[in-house]
Amino acid sequence: MTKAIATFGVMLLVSACGGRSVPGSGTQNDPPPVSKVTPTPPTTPTPTPNPNPPSTPPSTPTDPDPPDPPPPPPSVPPVVEEVATCVFNGVTTMQACYSDTGEKCAGVGSCDVLMRGLYGRPVQWKSSCGGYASTILDGVNEKVVFRCGPQPPPPPPPPPLITEVVTCIFSNTSIENECYTAALGGQLSCRGIGSCQVKVTAQVGTKIEWKSTCGGYAYTVVDGADENAPFTCAP
Repeated sequence: MTKAIATFGVMLLVSACGGRSVPGSGTQNDPPPVSKVTPTPPTTPTPTPNPNPPSTPPSTPTDPDPPDPPPPPPSVPPVVEEVATCVFNGVTTMQACYSDTGEKCAGVGSCDVLMRGLYGRPVQWKSSCGGYASTILDGVNEKVVFRCGPQPPPPPPPPPLITEVVTCIFSNTSIENECYTAALGGQLSCRGIGSCQVKVTAQVGTKIEWKSTCGGYAYTVVDGADENAPFTCAP
């Protein structure tokens, strides 16, 4: 009885000190104590840096301005057709016209010829009655006119150039004076006391007006004969 009380006292003492039973105490029907285990979170492995990282090949720079494409080949002018009408003025007989490209036609008063070739090509023409003409292939019909009748006489040749000497006379003065003209380019003049001479070369019939520094005017006509240009100077 005394031993049972003592055992009971020990159990109370243990309960008062934390509620845990001492192994070997209590009844045999009590389950053994279970300890709680706190789970440890998994750790992420830290990667180890590679002491020799692979080298990255350098990037190829891109050209911001690529080269221009080659120009297209030159275009060929188109082939055109047109009708050329050769007109023979001043005659009533059969005539013919010919082109430097080989085409030709014949007729009285006029004739037609079909032309075919590259656009813009010049064509030279001639006729059996004489004369020349030119056209350009552009796809537009056109006339090639020849003057076959009597032609007007050519203009006469210009008069020949001749040379004469003009003597400028300065009357009523004893000082040097000048004689000059604006004709023939204004390059003719002479200076002298009492008189001076200037050589004139011009076409026959050319009229020249002369002036002097002492006043007055004089006129000469180129005819191959030397002549005077008198001036009465003021005192």
